[in-house]
Amino acid sequence: MPPEIEGEVNHEAALVILVPEADALVGPFRELYDPAANLGMPAHITINYPFNAYSNDKPGVLDELGKLFLKYPCFQFCLNKIRSFPGVLYLAPEPEHPFVQLTKAVWEKFPDSPPYDGVHEGIIPHLTFAHIEDRKLNNSVCEEFLAYSKGRLPVCATARVVWLMGLHQGKWGKREAFELSAKTRQ
Repeated sequence: MPPEIEGEVNHEAALVILVPEADALVGPFRELYDPAANLGMPAHITINYPFNAYSNDKPGVLDELGKLFLKYPCFQFCLNKIRSFPGVLYLAPEPEHPFVQLTKAVWEKFPDSPPYDGVHEGIIPHLTFAHIEDRKLNNSVCEEFLAYSKGRLPVCATARVVWLMGLHQGKWGKREAFELSAKTRQ
């Protein structure tokens, strides 16, 4: 784990599966339209944010996470559908069940860390490539991404590691990697 600043308590953290395979496709859009990208967060699918259970003053959390994630096999997935929430454009992973399963497992183990602070009903795994509140611009960017992604989808990957990311001095950085079981789920 990277050394921590003496006395620092990490108050903002996330558990994510990084998807570097998608960077070439979503990177140009994330740079322009996803504030998290400008704060150093790579292309990812969120498992839990904000992960409230992580801070320097809560011993044992990292060990508990390591044990938890080893119970779940690594898995293959593909990003091939462009979808949206109000103000958000994203790629949906298929299958989505392994992501939902990991999110529920973290929430069950750490009930003080509901996904998205419990603001949203249900769990919808997604890789965000744009946050745009303006509806007209959102539609325009969606059309641009549709054209840009033609022939470049699906993007397929294997989830092997869940990363604990921490926000420090305004930048996201890797804090700890948690391996999924080497047994692969197809």
